Amino acid sequence: MAEVEYDAEDTLDFDALLIASDEEEQGTTEDEVDEVLRRTESDGSEEEDSDNESTSSWSSDISPHDPWIFSGSCGPDDEVLSCQEPIDFFELFLNDEILDLIVKETKRYGTHCSEDFQETDSEEMRRFVGLCLQMGLVKLPRLRDYWSSRPGFGGHAVASKIMARNRFEELLKYLHLADNENFDGDRLYKIKRFVQLFNETAARLYSIGKELCAKGGYTVRIKIYAGKDPSRHELLADQVVLELMEGFLDEGRIVCTDNFYSSFGLAEKLISRRSHLVGTFRRNRKGIPKEIKETKLKRGQLCCKQKRNGVLVLKWRDKRDLYMISTKHDATVGTSQKPEVVDDYNEMKGFVDLSDQMASYTPFVRRTMKRNSRSPDIQDTLSSNTLAVDFYADASVQVCSFIRLAQIPTSVFLDVIHNAIPR
Repeated sequence: MAEVEYDAEDTLDFDALLIASDEEEQGTTEDEVDEVLRRTESDGSEEEDSDNESTSSWSSDISPHDPWIFSGSCGPDDEVLSCQEPIDFFELFLNDEILDLIVKETKRYGTHCSEDFQETDSEEMRRFVGLCLQMGLVKLPRLRDYWSSRPGFGGHAVASKIMARNRFEELLKYLHLADNENFDGDRLYKIKRFVQLFNETAARLYSIGKELCAKGGYTVRIKIYAGKDPSRHELLADQVVLELMEGFLDEGRIVCTDNFYSSFGLAEKLISRRSHLVGTFRRNRKGIPKEIKETKLKRGQLCCKQKRNGVLVLKWRDKRDLYMISTKHDATVGTSQKPEVVDDYNEMKGFVDLSDQMASYTPFVRRTMKRNSRSPDIQDTLSSNTLAVDFYADASVQVCSFIRLAQIPTSVFLDVIHNAIPR
């Protein structure tokens, strides 16, 4: 039976990179980030520009550069607007097609591995997912403790009313998303179809507007890193951004990136596809004008240069020097006493942080012997998108609060157990 092999070293390094990149503003030094970068693919974030690039390509005459009118559609699908309760939103993502895939492949794998495996169905799988939601909301030391009636664990064995512990463990053991017999060598084969269905569903239910980092923290597409790809011709960082933006280019959209993904090369590629880049920038990127690097600033001061095609590199001094890149901004300072490019970046990044916050409300992770059991961390994203589409559905009356968002996973779980417990 074919099994997927993962390059553990590559994956661990990439995870470390993301952590370092996200935490840099919280005290991680750039030397520490450099060390993480050296442990990833050597060409992952290199810049094609040369340090010896002619200074004549940069100008001190700065102007805004936004020549494209956004031509895409934006807003929730009618399916979203017709939902009434949190469970309705959740079932938009955990829909029949996804449930059928999980049920079919779990049955296939379970019966292959054990003659005693009892086949499952969609209703039982919904109860299984409901218990997973509860385990994300209520933390207990061991899996079996959710079936305990001991006072120390609350004295209410809710799980036992939904599903026997042995049955839950059996489903968890044989949970599968693909037929192993058809393994095609793709490292992500075991979850590829599941991710594809999620991406199709997310794109159908909400059309992202001009800013790809949207209010509500909605995740419109997932791409999972699976180690170094020897057939790749693009730089890793550029390829990730461009692949995630497939279907969203050429319509005047804006993508926000952190300092690992931002580069002059990526900015040029996006401009050629009528799209904007706004992001933080690493101070040691090749191609940054020497004048920008060497200028000493006092707090609140800035310096910047711009290319003829609109690519702006800006250095602004706050508690430390902050480098930014943008293909649409000028050097205007807003009412916050920060450059507008910084304010806009912080706003867009805040939506990403909101998505992470919402996913944290349902962080069910049970480490098992099977590496791919944790891969549908996508369940967290299902929950996060449930909260986001609820936000969009109610945006017209502005009734979305963080307290309410935190309560939605609980509401979904209560609906699941209400339907599961015999009356």
